[in-house]
Amino acid sequence: MINALIDKFENKKTFSMLEPSERISELFENASKSVEQTFEISAPIIRYFRMMETMNKYQKLFVDQRRFVEAYVLQIKIGVLFLKHVKQHPELPTFKAANASIVSNGRKQAGEALKLAEITKSKLLDIFAKEKIAFDETQKRLAAEKEMKRAKQEMWALVNERRALEEEASTIDTQGFYPKETSTPVDNNLNPPPAYEAPDPSFGLPQVPDRSTKPRSSSTSSTTNVTGKNNSL
Repeated sequence: MINALIDKFENKKTFSMLEPSERISELFENASKSVEQTFEISAPIIRYFRMMETMNKYQKLFVDQRRFVEAYVLQIKIGVLFLKHVKQHPELPTFKAANASIVSNGRKQAGEALKLAEITKSKLLDIFAKEKIAFDETQKRLAAEKEMKRAKQEMWALVNERRALEEEASTIDTQGFYPKETSTPVDNNLNPPPAYEAPDPSFGLPQVPDRSTKPRSSSTSSTTNVTGKNNSL
């Protein structure tokens, strides 16, 4: 029964990104639209007085449970249902004549519900303000983390780009400054150079006479001639 009285949209969706007053306006508008969508003027008017009784019980229960969003929605629905729709129902004059206490109790419930709605709204504003602060702080933290991640990605992109440039520079052919070495094929059929041989030590050197032996005969005669000449002198 309660699921038919409270919009699931209001129960589940939060508006932490909105200002507290905007969230209150959203709850009020959705509660009013919900009543308008469920109200049928052709339905017996007694149905709506019973619906008000049920919603009143649940709004008190939600207040005790500190479920202020649900309580506020039901409080608004009770007031809107009676003031905007039940009072316009074509059966109201005849039903009021026969059931004055029911109509009077319904009017009392609507008035009390709207008064309670103001009290509940003040509590919700405090709650929503705290949630808005927490939401903003979370958004700032997420934005900072996102910015840090972006900066880190840019840094690594620059590092990778620098490394790529360095690798490219190391492989560039700088012809004219550092000519590239070209290797010539080796002919394995060529004969190896001859082995080194030490030269003959006597080759090309003058012969020194051996003075330890007697001079030859020719040398003796020459000496005698020279001696004789000297004697004659």
